[in-house]
Amino acid sequence: AIMKIHKNDVHVAKKTIGLYDSLCQTPDIATEILRNGDMKLTLAVAKMHYKDKHVAMNTLSMMDKLITQLGAPALSHIAACGGAEVAVLMLKEHGKDDPVIAKMALETMLKLCKDPHGLKQLRDSGALQEVLTMLKTHKNDRAIVALASKVAGNLVSEDDVKRYMSELETLVKRVKNGDESAISELLELTNLLNGIANVPSNRKLMEKCGLLQELDRALDVVQSLKESEEKAEILRNIASIVSLMAQDREGAEVILKKGLHKRILELALKRKDEDIAASTCELFKHLALDAKSIRTMESDGSLELVKQLGEMFEDDQRVTGAIADLYKEVSKIKGGNVKEAVTLSLSALSNHEDADKINGELEY
Repeated sequence: AIMKIHKNDVHVAKKTIGLYDSLCQTPDIATEILRNGDMKLTLAVAKMHYKDKHVAMNTLSMMDKLITQLGAPALSHIAACGGAEVAVLMLKEHGKDDPVIAKMALETMLKLCKDPHGLKQLRDSGALQEVLTMLKTHKNDRAIVALASKVAGNLVSEDDVKRYMSELETLVKRVKNGDESAISELLELTNLLNGIANVPSNRKLMEKCGLLQELDRALDVVQSLKESEEKAEILRNIASIVSLMAQDREGAEVILKKGLHKRILELALKRKDEDIAASTCELFKHLALDAKSIRTMESDGSLELVKQLGEMFEDDQRVTGAIADLYKEVSKIKGGNVKEAVTLSLSALSNHEDADKINGELEY
């Protein structure tokens, strides 16, 4: 009621939205707030004062807590009250200079992508352009890059995806021809493609556009560059994208046919990079489709070699967990190898921190 009377006062907005943020700590109170219809006015006031940093932080935190407490009902309610548009405004206003607000806005937007109305509102509000700006501005902040690329992956159109595929081919050629300015552009594009490949509906189109063939070429070109953090990040992105593409059967079959899995494995062993190793182990887990795919990995020696990553990164739960899952699948499809699968499962168990994953290993 106070906020309604004093909606033009930024100090009242800061305090009242801050109060709502504090109240959204339990499902019962969060449900009461939604039931009372308070969000419509609250978000309207937040939109009026989006240029104030405290209003922005309190609003984004409040939306995040509501969604965390209540899930889908909160998502649809916030979207219906214009929450997606408010998040975009706050990202545009504060995201370039304040990485904390950038992360908060992107996290909220990523959740709102799951609601059809929220997704439409984000697209209509020009969210993609703002997210691409974050990818450029914060290209050295891996947390922001990961979030921004995932949000972008939900927002892109088919035409956007086709255009990025064409840009990838051009950039790889420019880097190959010695254009050093293209290296940072290639890093930004692979950051983006990593997020786009994270969305299942995008992967079929990317595969049709020849993404895996282009990444195969890019591997040679990027590995020939002198060492730099940009080179390392591009290679991490390539490994991650290939792993994501393997989640679809069509992509997995292309990867096995081209031997791209072995190239990524060799890259991980050579560079001893923890992130590339984690992506490689995820890749092999997805490639264990059937007896034929397992025979392919056995015949080229890669199935045995991948265990070296488990020894190299024995304390990394991503690596040991994925290798354990791979060998469980192998023992299930082929029969036998149960002792090896159990041994790897025990190794993964000692590293897992997530309760569901621990339960999964114990169940196995």
